[in-house]
Amino acid sequence: MKKLGYYAKDSRNNLFQYEWGADDEFYILNSDGDMVMDDPNKYEVFKIGIIERTDDNVHPVFTDIMKNVFTVFLMLVSGFVFSQYNSEDLLQMLAQYGDECEDYIPTWNNYFQDASCNTAQWQYLGDGSPTFIIGQDSMPTQSLRFQTYFQNGEVNCEGYEYFCNGSLLCTVRVEYDGCLYERSAVGYAQRNPSPFESCGSPFDVTPSGTFWAGQPLEFEPYEFLVQSFEYDLNDDGKVDSVDLLDLLVNYGQ
Repeated sequence: MKKLGYYAKDSRNNLFQYEWGADDEFYILNSDGDMVMDDPNKYEVFKIGIIERTDDNVHPVFTDIMKNVFTVFLMLVSGFVFSQYNSEDLLQMLAQYGDECEDYIPTWNNYFQDASCNTAQWQYLGDGSPTFIIGQDSMPTQSLRFQTYFQNGEVNCEGYEYFCNGSLLCTVRVEYDGCLYERSAVGYAQRNPSPFESCGSPFDVTPSGTFWAGQPLEFEPYEFLVQSFEYDLNDDGKVDSVDLLDLLVNYGQ
């Protein structure tokens, strides 16, 4: 069984099997299959291991619980097929262990009026990879440029076309550091000139920033988080010992 052993994680979330030497030297198993000495301070050293036994009683055993760090021996049966969580799940959880989603607020400038050509646009103001969603249209972009027109109704600058002129509801979905966020707001996109009728007043606009008219907007913690890490099993925005315990309780069930 190649995955037997204890594991440590480096700063890039790579997992390495490790061993301690007789004089507390720290060794990792490199990609060539050799045990090489390294600095343990470069790793998050997990007190978690996988060992094997050959009888039919398969249960997780918990020992040495200190400072929320579990020493866990997962006792596996050769050839046994687990129905819910298995050793692959454990290793993938270790790669995510300690990761935490930021309490992130997507923001974009969702207002312009009397704009033409390249000035008729909403720009995303934060980090991550945003997608603007209006109705059934999804547009992955940092800057949503609207289509504009000449006075005679011919197209001036190509861009996103919405068949009215004024207020419209937009949702911005953002992938940021492995987590997914969504926020919706009514914005104002008034092109001048435009061959379309008005679809709402600027007074309908919902601010997409963190401040509005000098007053801070208040949000609930993690209000815009819609998807955390795969092994954030309790959906609290982080992968920690609570998720590990949940996985182990359901290991092989």
